[in-house]
Amino acid sequence: MKKLVMLLLLMLTMLSFGAPNRVDLNDNKLSYVNKVIKYSGEPYTGTVYSKEDDSELILNFKNGKLDGQLKLSNPQLNILLIANVVNGKLNGDFISKEGEEFDMKSKLSNGKLLSVDGIIEGENYNVSFNETTGLANGTMVIEGEDYTFKNGYLDNKDLNSKIKLYFDSKVEKVFLETIDLKTNELIEKTDLYEDIFKVSKLESYILDTLFNN
Repeated sequence: MKKLVMLLLLMLTMLSFGAPNRVDLNDNKLSYVNKVIKYSGEPYTGTVYSKEDDSELILNFKNGKLDGQLKLSNPQLNILLIANVVNGKLNGDFISKEGEEFDMKSKLSNGKLLSVDGIIEGENYNVSFNETTGLANGTMVIEGEDYTFKNGYLDNKDLNSKIKLYFDSKVEKVFLETIDLKTNELIEKTDLYEDIFKVSKLESYILDTLFNN
């Protein structure tokens, strides 16, 4: 019986020294090493938070990597970022706002982009993407002109080239391609949003900013 009691006490002692479920961003035991959030030198699982005046930060981690809800808000700087990460992929609503030129709401399913709605660099987007093919349907308003896409292609018969808009789930990017109408050869390929829908890039951007400044 005495040995059992001692064993239980030892287990409780070990648990009491484990990382807390919720820690302040300024906790000196928190660190960011080799792209991993650590607490007391070990990969952290739990919530990192910070609240100052109207600004708020909530980041959830699993084994040192983003997993779960994340939220960053600063009304004074007109900044808002809300997302949900599941197994290294964006899932659900992804809201990103920075000033007047960038105000976007997207929806994703297991890393696949389903829709983009809002203002990106001053241009208006209201576009959905087929979950299987990635092909776009919807409208972009650029410099006051409406551009409508159907099944991935710009609906304009006056052009001597085809304009294709799609989401490539393999690299998690949105591409705009210009294709020669006669030869069907690729003339130009543009990465529209760079790596905004990649969790690894989003994670690096947020954590590098927080810990390396």
